[in-house]
Formats: sequence, structure tokens, C-alpha cells
Amino acid sequence: MVFLDSCLSPRLRDIMKLAGIDATHLNDTLPLDVCDPTWMQKAADEGWPCLTKDDGITTRAREYAMLRAAGISVAVLRCGEHATLREQAAFILLWWPRIDCELRRQERGIVLRLCTAVHQPRLERLDDYGTLVRVTTSYHI
Repeated sequence: MVFLDSCLSPRLRDIMKLAGIDATHLNDTLPLDVCDPTWMQKAADEGWPCLTKDDGITTRAREYAMLRAAGISVAVLRCGEHATLREQAAFILLWWPRIDCELRRQERGIVLRLCTAVHQPRLERLDDYGTLVRVTTSYHI
């Protein structure tokens, strides 16, 4: 199961499910106006890796520390504010095998950034302090 936060459309969850990806959206389990620490705790309790579009979560020290301390693995979709649902879904579905592999094979509490830039899409791994430590430019496992 992967948990999508409120920055992503519930329709993305539906698309992921149609593609055979077990996904749930924040509004399936919590009120939409819930604060980040609350959904983070829910994800931690359930052991769910998370998918979000809130890139600020990697720069707000308190929230980043909470993610790491709770052992939540999260993938942050960096697609620009004008990316359509179709563009978001296409990137996630294309890269899903690699994303899923990274989220599940590594220790809990990893943070990935999914950069959808047309000229160089990539998957970035961040360390405990939000510093880039590894870049993958292929969606193949």
C-alpha cells in the first residue's frame, strides 16, 4: 500500500489502482484539512510509504525530522505546479517499478525526490539532512 497525501488528486489513486498499484488517499482515512504531523503519524502506524507533491516537506526542518524519526519512506513528486493529472500519472506509472523498489528495499525512513523534468527525469535520494546523496536517471530496475 502506498499513501497519497492531499497535495495529490484522489483520481491519481484511482489511476494507480487501475494499473495494479495498491494505493490509498489521505481522504480515504483522514479529514482533508488534517495537518502534516497527523497524516505522517498515520502512515508511520500503518507502515505505508508515502507519495506527495509537497516539496517543502524536504526543506521544513521540523517536518523532515519527523519523517525521518518516524521511519516514513516518502517519494516527493517534483513536477511543477502546472503539471496535469495525466502528466503526473504518466511519470509515476513509468517510474513506479523503480520507485517501489527503492521505497521497499531500503531501510525505512528514506526520502526520494521524483524530478519530472523532460530533459532529464530522475530519482534523487536524500540523506538525514535533506542533502542529495544519489541520483538515478533510469526507471529500469
